[in-house]
Amino acid sequence: MSTTDELRAVLGDHAAGVADHDLHVRPVAVRERVRVVRRRRRGLVAAAVAVVLTAAGVGLLPTLGGGAPEPAGPPHRLAGHDVPARVSVLGFGYRYADAVPPREVAGGRVRLPASDRGRVVSLVADGLGDGVATLFVGNEPVARSLAGGSLERPVPVPADATTLRVRLHDAPAGATAALAVYQRDGRMPDGVSNGSAVFRRTVAGADLLAGRFSEPGQAVLRFGFTGALGEVSFADYCTGVPRRLALHVAIDGDGYVSSPCGDAAEDAGLTDFSVEDPGPVQQHRVRAWLAPGTGQDARPVAVPGAVIGLAAYGEQAADPVVQGMRVPTTVEDAGRTWTLDRMIDNGAGSHVLAHSFDTADGPLVLGYVSSGGHLGLRLDGRLVPATETGAWGTGPSLSGPGTVLLPGDHYRVTLGEERPGRTFRGTLLVYRPAD
Repeated sequence: MSTTDELRAVLGDHAAGVADHDLHVRPVAVRERVRVVRRRRRGLVAAAVAVVLTAAGVGLLPTLGGGAPEPAGPPHRLAGHDVPARVSVLGFGYRYADAVPPREVAGGRVRLPASDRGRVVSLVADGLGDGVATLFVGNEPVARSLAGGSLERPVPVPADATTLRVRLHDAPAGATAALAVYQRDGRMPDGVSNGSAVFRRTVAGADLLAGRFSEPGQAVLRFGFTGALGEVSFADYCTGVPRRLALHVAIDGDGYVSSPCGDAAEDAGLTDFSVEDPGPVQQHRVRAWLAPGTGQDARPVAVPGAVIGLAAYGEQAADPVVQGMRVPTTVEDAGRTWTLDRMIDNGAGSHVLAHSFDTADGPLVLGYVSSGGHLGLRLDGRLVPATETGAWGTGPSLSGPGTVLLPGDHYRVTLGEERPGRTFRGTLLVYRPAD
């Protein structure tokens, strides 16, 4: 897929069949006040398709076979820099595992085999002069070194088999680049943990109010917390659960919400849903259990070895509301924390919302709020291939934040309605690093 027309065709083919089967709210559930704020393992409510477009004047390195990473060994120098033995990303610890030396990086794409543990990668570059080195995971640019060369902060990469490549731009002949690969070492941040996963004490600026994991095979999980329900988000966790069962959550006995169990992650504190409620700060009772994912039978089912968990996080009081959507002032992406810097809107509405960003002073992360529609978000960077994502919805929605603009570049960002003659109201959310 290489053209915007092809993207539109794919979106059109799928639009009629789009449905959200991931989170179900019963007719009486929480008085229909449930809203999904983020989806950790289950995708977006609005379907999305992403493509990479070849930007004019930007060539991609050919696949030359690449090489496997060197065997694990003690930390050493890579591309002129000392590589640390251990690093920390969002409080999780990682141990140096492998290196992809300059000769392998220069050979083209490097394929990392699948791993049974989470991992991160640091880009290391030297002798860049006025040029830059950009790390791609698949077709997505995720890190960049400039100002002559540097050891970049680690960025998460998938545990599945993954293809990495580094592209040099305007660098002299002697420039080198390498990669340091780290794997999870078991260190966890502060929070509520069962030894395998953790509800972090703080996630993207939101503080943990209460959280609990069940014992293996426990049928029902209960706990309480104090807070204003409309200012609380919930994170759930489950592992060892058959596909036919879903996790059900009831708050103050007021109906229930159900969602399927996905792959369990060590970082269990990424919030999944919240509840619209204007009520005051008070004590709340929460009950979570496993039951069939469809139908009206919500009686708890005990599953030997299955573990469920739930946590409540207090949302930030400073979060603004845009088109009825609470916009987070702090987010996490690319292994670091970002804070809301500014918002750019198209007023009463238009067919296209476009803006240029110069990242000479550092990277940015983008998201957007829209009134709904068939929207396409296109990024044209000077140093990276253009990308385009599409999403549609029938009402106000928050997309991302999750689009990283790397440092030392110039981007043209265009958010537009895919259907001719249609308009929408949109607001670009711009975040800067907070750490």
